[in-house]
Amino acid sequence: METATKTTFHGFAFQPILKIRNLNAYYGSHKALHSINVDIPEKQVTAIMGPSGCGKSTFIRCLNLMHELIDEASIEGDIMFHDKDFFAMDPRVIRRKIGMVFQKPNPFPTMSIYENVTAGYRLVNEKKRKVELDELVEENLLKVGLWDEVKDKLRHPGTSLSGGQQQRLCIARTIAVKPEIILFDEPTSALDPIATSRIEQLIYELKTEYTIVIVTHNMQQASRISDYSVFFLLGDLIEFGDTETIFLNPKHPKTNEYLTGKFS
Repeated sequence: METATKTTFHGFAFQPILKIRNLNAYYGSHKALHSINVDIPEKQVTAIMGPSGCGKSTFIRCLNLMHELIDEASIEGDIMFHDKDFFAMDPRVIRRKIGMVFQKPNPFPTMSIYENVTAGYRLVNEKKRKVELDELVEENLLKVGLWDEVKDKLRHPGTSLSGGQQQRLCIARTIAVKPEIILFDEPTSALDPIATSRIEQLIYELKTEYTIVIVTHNMQQASRISDYSVFFLLGDLIEFGDTETIFLNPKHPKTNEYLTGKFS
């Protein structure tokens, strides 16, 4: 794995895995993101906060080339991934190195638990020996704390699990292809408090191996699990900083208004 050079961004020194400069995103003629400039710290949790419609989900979809899969959607600007031109790379490589977990759990409906975990791996690896796949399934289900719950029903449909278990299965499927970055788009919004707590703990543990960017409407969640926070408003990046500073001493009045509930 390549290591980025340590830099200083907005007064914070860290190793950036992604450098985003002058990023604009469009839906047809509508401009959804306006000249976004931010660095994403390596092996940290960065929370993307802001009210509905502010560009949070659009932003993270740009980070694994999913935005341009939407009809008439486009991107302008520069993204550097390990100091290499992101847009010059093979999109298949990008999507393997930058995985995504969505708002609603989405296990492949026609596949078993076992097949869900191995699905991405089978696409990118020619070697498909059963012992290798068995090890892959156990290793990644253990990482997401699901192995003991499902080890006796690996051939059951992934959709037979509870919502929280399905989301952990989707995370296991994502990490099975060994990405460097995991994007989470409100991964707990459809889950109950107990399942939410398990996902939050899992995200906290995963940052030892992966860079994590999480979109969340839940400010308490951002304060609990993130190292850095970004506040978006109406397509603009208003403020970036370490999470403690953002929550206790935000620099921008709009950030303070959002965090104190004066608008949502």
